[in-house]
Amino acid sequence: MLEYSVQTGQSQHLASEGETDRSQVHGDADTIVELLWAAAQNDIDGLRRLVVQGVPVSAADYDGRTALHLAAA
Repeated sequence: MLEYSVQTGQSQHLASEGETDRSQVHGDADTIVELLWAAAQNDIDGLRRLVVQGVPVSAADYDGRTALHLAAA
């Protein structure tokens, strides 16, 4: 088995901040991932539940795709 020296860190998810389009890190990575998956899989009930819980719909994954991007794709 090969061993690789890999550094791991906390997952970071960004949120767009309107017209300035500056991104800031959102704290709860698990709910952001859940929101993005719900959007990608057209899970309307899941999206509603997460938005009610306060997950920002402007949250994005590592390459800047938001829930809207994933739902449209």
